[in-house]
Amino acid sequence: MTAVEYKYNGLKITIPRELVLHPTNMMSGRRRVYKLERPFAVYIRTDGVYENYVVPAGFTTDLATIPLLAQVFVGGNDAPGVAEAAVFHDWACVQGMPRSYANSKLFYLMLAFKAPYWKALAFYWAVSVFGYGSLFARVCKRIRGWLDLET
Repeated sequence: MTAVEYKYNGLKITIPRELVLHPTNMMSGRRRVYKLERPFAVYIRTDGVYENYVVPAGFTTDLATIPLLAQVFVGGNDAPGVAEAAVFHDWACVQGMPRSYANSKLFYLMLAFKAPYWKALAFYWAVSVFGYGSLFARVCKRIRGWLDLET
């Protein structure tokens, strides 16, 4: 794979090497956990600001948690750009980056990998509204706690 480049309104995203994942024997709930075979680099440039990120080899992720019904419309983790964007998003969240930042990068990385705009926007809103740490997720966790459903 050659480098992937995306340019839009002063934003430039470069990904020099393809993402290489392999499944592990671990599960996160009912989802398979994957492990990076080699580092995954993402270079972002906006208005003279350069951001270089490297997700290290060995990082584990469950990729995008897409409900089965939603997969009918947006596809699974094998849809263009989903795995790459999900790996970066998960890593950014683990590193303690603000959720809004990680969510916006997920959106632009999907566009960089030629995902349709509507699909990238659907993923952005899904992680913003329903993702870990969102208001919706915190309320659900509180309700599960009240009902003693926490595990």
